[in-house]
Formats: sequence, structure tokens, C-alpha cells
Amino acid sequence: MSFLQIDKTRPAYVENPRDVWLRRRPWYLECSNHQYYGIRAGQVDVARPLEGLGRFLNTITGQGQALSAISVKKQSYFVSLTLPDVAAEAPILEEVTVGSDAVELRVDLLEDPQRKGKPPSADFVASQIAVLRCSSDLPIIFTVRTQSQGGQMPDGAYEDIQELLNLALRMGIEFLDLEITLPEEILRSVSESKRNTKIIASHHDPRDILSWSNGSWVPHYNKALLYGDIIKLVGIAKSQSSNFSLLQFRSWALTAHPSVPIIAINMGIEGQLSRIQNPFLSPVWHPALPFKAAPGQLSASEIRTALSLHGVITPKQFYLLGKPISQSKSPAMHNYLFRKTGLSHQYRLHETDDSSTLESIIRKPDFGGASVTIPLKLPIIDLLDEVSPAAKTIGAVNTIVVEHSHSSLTHAGKPYLVGHNTDWTGMRLILSNAGAATLSHSPPSPSERESKKSALVIGGGGTARAAIYTLNQMGYNPIHLLGRSREKLQTVVESFPEAEYNINIITTHQDAVNVTENDSSPPIAVAIGTIPADKPIDSNVEELLDILFTAHASIDAETTKQRGGDKKILLEMAYKPAVTPLMTMAEKRGWVTIKGLEVLAGQGVGQFELWTGIKPLLRDARVSWCSLFSSYGIEGTSLIELS
Repeated sequence: MSFLQIDKTRPAYVENPRDVWLRRRPWYLECSNHQYYGIRAGQVDVARPLEGLGRFLNTITGQGQALSAISVKKQSYFVSLTLPDVAAEAPILEEVTVGSDAVELRVDLLEDPQRKGKPPSADFVASQIAVLRCSSDLPIIFTVRTQSQGGQMPDGAYEDIQELLNLALRMGIEFLDLEITLPEEILRSVSESKRNTKIIASHHDPRDILSWSNGSWVPHYNKALLYGDIIKLVGIAKSQSSNFSLLQFRSWALTAHPSVPIIAINMGIEGQLSRIQNPFLSPVWHPALPFKAAPGQLSASEIRTALSLHGVITPKQFYLLGKPISQSKSPAMHNYLFRKTGLSHQYRLHETDDSSTLESIIRKPDFGGASVTIPLKLPIIDLLDEVSPAAKTIGAVNTIVVEHSHSSLTHAGKPYLVGHNTDWTGMRLILSNAGAATLSHSPPSPSERESKKSALVIGGGGTARAAIYTLNQMGYNPIHLLGRSREKLQTVVESFPEAEYNINIITTHQDAVNVTENDSSPPIAVAIGTIPADKPIDSNVEELLDILFTAHASIDAETTKQRGGDKKILLEMAYKPAVTPLMTMAEKRGWVTIKGLEVLAGQGVGQFELWTGIKPLLRDARVSWCSLFSSYGIEGTSLIELS
């Protein structure tokens, strides 16, 4: 609205632009197939605004693969949000979704402040979807549960229900729960206009009328088949025999229709076993939520613990490979994360600098994966079946993953091993959390130049390669590479594809001055230090850094208001001493500095996700490093210094 008032090239409005919008809004809705609700800057603290838009576009264009990605997992879960206002609880969304594969928005539990005691309005629900989409990268299950089905939406509120279901389809929701007890016209309407949304055809029996053993569930299953891509049937267990009958029913259903996934569970304490035994999208809760969506609901961690005790999830052995590693905190971190997520795996040290001795370990049937450190990051490649594109480009492997989808390629029952590099994903995670933007990869036009930014890498070793890869993936262009030896830096530059990387070498005073005086070059917004910190900075390097740090700090000071308070960030990869000479130098010139131990936790998050499919919270990964932080004089759970 502010822009419309400022733009003098448009015809003048004779009335308030907002009134014009409100008058035209019904026409816009009638003429469109989809709608996207955007979150205004500062409206609510969300983690992934751009990713939310990307997922919306993927779904409405048919590129989303949520169901396919979930279907290949041996166990999968969705967490049911029992929140009256998702936006008000946005800070806990990242925590409550850990370990789940989808997140359910219980629309019937929402409380619209403008419609107290009534179903929420479509506008209010749209805002809730927007916040959820920008706070979690999980696909959304949109559910309007009626009272007769165990929810709070009035049974006869068909007009409200139809409007809300249509909203879900318009907003490109990945999954829509459709109760088969709704009127046929609603069922047909939703089924015919679902586009790329997957329908979960559901029926709940909260009054315990149906039985898994006498065939009374079969008509409901057959009706659900008419409308659903997924079937969800929920009964009540009064004894364990009901859970055994349910297993037989599920087996019959999957035999009759093997391509149609089924969620079949029992409510109540007696029904908890059925939740543990349900392999596909079992509904779960989280202790941070106000209450459980249904009696007997368990957390994802509780279900994994039970599956581990029953031997369904078999314990695996994970290792840190390298030398020296005796002081590593990786076992403490990963074993803590295993316990927190309900897994019985073990992570231990295997100290060696001889890669030829590792074959017997990494090819064992109980081998789950490994972290790899010096001096094995390069020689380990020869022992693997495959190496990820990122690891190939960076030239180093720091993570070994057992890829179960390649079972047909295994030899004599041995695991198929893929090498990855999570050093770069750790850098990206920490930089993003500190406020560094992920930018477009397309070259900036003159009008876009203000919003484009460049980056700086200090040093030319192996870590510098990972830093260059990280910054390129984040869209920084150009990337300046600073060091003492032009010949050494040129070797690094030549190892990257020239067409994809714009790398500028800085080794002389004039090189640095050229960067600061080039009006067409985007300002440096991020720097990554990869030089040793146990001795003073080389005098020539220090001079170059002084030019760049000072010049770009002053640029930032002059344009802070126009460009939304941009800050300059230095990620220092060295972590001993706690405050390095490079950090001190940057801080004196107004840069935000991040200590290198953050990246150790960040890359550990990436490793854990590759091994287990679970992305843990960064703060949980930090917990096990606390003693190491303290030994280096670092206090607190966050290592970002905002000085």
C-alpha cells in the first residue's frame, strides 16, 4: 500500500488503495486457482520465508515429492499441532517438529480472535498456514476434524468446512485430511479439484462401534478408496487383541491395494501398541505442545525407543575415523542425539591414520556410518562406492553414509557406502542463523546491484575449498580469495568450474584497493577465516584485511537504513584460542564474529540427518560441546558474538 502511494507513474487513486483492494478481492479470488499468503517482514519470527514460497510453487506445479519421500521410509510420523494460534507459538515449531516427516495443522483447534466461539475464518487460517510454512520445512497435513470424528468443528458447519477445504487446495497444501462422513457433494468437489494435493481419506470411530475382526471396517475402507490417495482409519482398543486384529486388517488392505498407503491405529492406552506398529505416518505429539490430539498418542522418540527395544530398529555402530582424535567431543554429541531421538545406536572413536585398515570396519553389517577427519578425508574416497557432488567439488569426505536404497548394488550383503561433506552444510547453517542471506544465483542487473553481495575467504587450504563451495551455494558473487601466495590460490581457483564460480584472488595492496574502489562490485557481506590462529596474522595479510574490513564496514554504516540494517559477518573456522587475532581485528571494525566451534556442531547436525533422516536442533548438538566450549573460555549455548 505504501508503494502504491509513492509510485507517481501509476494513475492516482481517488480512494484509499486498501478499500480498492477489499472491493476487488472477491473478483481476484474468483479468477484465480491458487493463492499465497506472504509474511510481512517483522510480522512474526519465522525461519524459512523463501523456502516456504518454494514449497508452495513446487506443490502447485506438480514438482513436490512429499508422498514419495515419505513412502520410502521404514517408519514415518506426523506431529499434530494442538495450538490455538500457530503464529503466537512460532518459536516452538522447530522443536516440536524434530523427528517428524510431516506436520498436521488442526484447523478445528484454532481460535480466531475475530470469531470467538465460531470456526476460524479463511483469512485467519491462511495466515496460520503461512507462518507454519515459513517456520518448518515439513509438508503440511490440513485437518478440519468434526465433533463426531473426535474434533471440535461443529458437524453441521458444512459451508465453513467447504470454504476451509477449498482454501487448503488453493494454497497448495501437500496433504488434506478428508472425512468420508462429509456430504457427498463436498467429497466429490474436493476430490475433483485437488490438483496436486494428496487426499488422506479418513474415518474415526470414537464411540467404539466398529471392530477390526468382524469386517465392519471394510465398507469405510472401500469408501475411503474412492477419494483418498492415503487411507486413515482410527478405532479404539479396549484390549490388546484389538491391536492384533488391526494388524490383520492392515495386512489384508495392503494385499488388496498395495499401492495405497494406510494409517491404521487404535486410540486409548491399550491402543498405544498399534501406534508403535503403524509404519506409515503415525500421528505423534511433542511434550512442548499443550495437549495430545488423541488419547494414547506417543511422541516420535517414544515410538523409536519401543521399536528399538523390540528389535525393529536394529542398533548400528558409528565411528569417528582419523588421528589424533582422543579429545574429540563427537561421541558425546552423537550419542546424546541418539538417546534424545529414541535410537539405540552407538558412536565411538577409531583412531588411525592408515586407511587400508578401515575396510573391515566400514563393511560390517552393523556399520551405520562414520565421521572422517584428518588425515583420512581424501584417502577414504578410494574405499567408498560413491561420492556426493559436493564432496567431489570440495575434494574431501568427512561423512560416510550407508545408502539403503542401493541394496541391489551391495556385494555379499555388505553396505553400499556414499561419501558426503557436511563441513559446507555446517557453515551454511551457522551463517544463516547469524543472519547471512541466501541470495539468488543469477547475475545482478544494474537495478539489483544494491541487493547483491560478495564474500571473502581468507586462506587457501582444504577448509577454504569448503568455504568457497558454501558461499557459492548461498549465492554470493563474486567470492574474493585472500592469501599470501597467488600461485597457491590460483591452484584452488582452477579446481572449481569456471562457469559456475566467480572467484577473485587478492594477494597485493592494489588487489584489495581495486575491490573497495570498484563501484560495480557488490559489497562484501560475509567473510570466512580459514588460517591458523595460534600465531599472529601475517603482516601482508593483515594489511589487506584492514583495507577490506574497514572499507566495507564504512559502506555498511552509510547504507544501514536504506538496506534494512545489513550486518557484516565473519565466521572464524579456527577455535583455539577462543578469540583469535582475526576475530579481534574484525570486531574492532564493527563486524559480527562467529566462533569456529559453532560449525563443529553445525556439521554434526548435517551428519546426524544424513545417517538417521532426523534433523536435530542445533542447540541440542551444542549441549555435548559445552565442556569443550568452557575449556576454550567460551560460555553459553550460542557462540555468535554480536559485538
